[in-house]
Amino acid sequence: MKKSLIPAVLILVSITALALFTSQPRSSTASVAQASPSDAPGLAALFPDGLTDAEGNPIPLDTLQNKVIGVYFSAHWCGPCRRFTPELVKYREANRDHFEVVFVSSDRTEDAWRNYMTQAGMPWPAVHWNSDAANALKSRYEIRGIPSVIMLRDDGSTITREGRRMVMQGTAAEQLLSARVEMEEYMCDSCDKVHTRAKLVYDR
Repeated sequence: MKKSLIPAVLILVSITALALFTSQPRSSTASVAQASPSDAPGLAALFPDGLTDAEGNPIPLDTLQNKVIGVYFSAHWCGPCRRFTPELVKYREANRDHFEVVFVSSDRTEDAWRNYMTQAGMPWPAVHWNSDAANALKSRYEIRGIPSVIMLRDDGSTITREGRRMVMQGTAAEQLLSARVEMEEYMCDSCDKVHTRAKLVYDR
């Protein structure tokens, strides 16, 4: 009798597990990150060792207040980085009242890092080369390739991971300050199914 109940019990367990799985909300991945209290660590937490210029002079964190912060992951040995950096310099100058860059280097030596900043005319501060803070930022934002720009608010919350595209499109930093995230449905060309993604909406 007990043996005859086993198949029925297994079927019931399988149906229950399937129901629980299908009732869970589907997660969606998007390069635009939605801000939440846990995603606003503050600048002191992101840059615990402070910032420096190419000569080693300390740069106070309050220079980043009330601005969009583009955390720029780059290196001199990277050809696409060397081509993109002049575009970022132009964008920064055009948006200097509302935007600042923080450079996180992947250069192989400290001299290469400082020389890159000087030769490229980077007017912005940097995280100390090969520091724990620099490595933590690469890990936090899951940097797999460079150049990459992560746009942040001055509370440390993420606006978008597609900062490079925003720069090349000339999206005004003042717009990014007022940006909010909304979710939208879209039809996927690859699988002909409806998915959900995040998009930036500007109030200004």
